[in-house]
Amino acid sequence: MVAKNEAANLRRSLPLILQQRTARSLEVIVIDSGSTDGSPDVVGTLAQRDPRVRLVQIPPDAFHHAKTRNFGVSLARGPFVAFLGGDAIPDGPTWLDALVEPVVNGAQSRVAASYGRQVPKPDATPSNVCRMRFVYGDYSFIKDRDTPLTAKDRYFFSTVN
Repeated sequence: MVAKNEAANLRRSLPLILQQRTARSLEVIVIDSGSTDGSPDVVGTLAQRDPRVRLVQIPPDAFHHAKTRNFGVSLARGPFVAFLGGDAIPDGPTWLDALVEPVVNGAQSRVAASYGRQVPKPDATPSNVCRMRFVYGDYSFIKDRDTPLTAKDRYFFSTVN
């Protein structure tokens, strides 16, 4: 999880992540890039109580959307990695298994990755609601070389969820 100044969202999301109903082992790596709102304290306090949580702090100028996520992957110990933005809130206790399931069950058909649709928060601005509905839609599909896709669907892949 990458985060900067997401203390309020982390207070909501981290307990939901840790309460996932899954048979898989779980670790949560939060990479904070210079928060000034107490985000490191939120994560650090939880990490002291739960060894599945790790806080990694980097300077703000070291943050890069791809490189920072790759750094997080290099720290991970499990066979699967799920990315989550600091402002994203899992939608329930089976969120993680639902995200990983297409990769696990699709291994023979060469499914390499999965992402979940972002659902606007109740207080989202109208422009964010429109953007999320356009980008994610209400459908599921598998991207492969043989499936005709729109340019948007072929190009887009979310690392927020």
